[in-house]
Amino acid sequence: MKNIILSVMLFILALSNSFAQETVFNSSNSPPIHLSPLVEISQIDDLAGISIGAGTAIFWGDFYTGLYFLNHSNKNPSPGNYDLHFQHGGLWAGYLLNPHQLLHFQAGLKMGYGSITKDYIIVSNNIDRYSSNIFIANPTIGAALNLTKFMKLGVNAGYRFTTGISVFETENFIDIKDYRGMTFEVTLGIGNF
Repeated sequence: MKNIILSVMLFILALSNSFAQETVFNSSNSPPIHLSPLVEISQIDDLAGISIGAGTAIFWGDFYTGLYFLNHSNKNPSPGNYDLHFQHGGLWAGYLLNPHQLLHFQAGLKMGYGSITKDYIIVSNNIDRYSSNIFIANPTIGAALNLTKFMKLGVNAGYRFTTGISVFETENFIDIKDYRGMTFEVTLGIGNF
């Protein structure tokens, strides 16, 4: 799934360059598109966690639509503990209020599909694996600061809703409710706004 999302992101970026006639930025013929690294801080399985990812979007006036991907990995190799892998990706949409002002408000929504995997380490080289597929909906609201004509720094707060799509005998080990909760996100949008 990660490879598909990354391939689509690269395709959108390549498509945007084919429309540019004079320059990539400030050209009236180039589409308003951006690429953004994403850093999300949230509670994951009763612990504070940081997810790293990226997103890309095309602007339609003050609205944008695109794709995103986020990944969280927590490696704990000692026996009696577990490695946690939490990743999701999907559609990303939002609205910017007065985007040409230096500081402006924004609202967004990420909806996607992902997975949670816990590898319980019994003894070295003996691992029990438990997985669950999930659906994510994460509405956010925040503010963005125009750093330059082609760069925005955004800070958002939201709430991540999760629901299990399929659970493979993991009821005792993966509780979908442990992945719901407040999210805090930092974005750095780079592109033609």
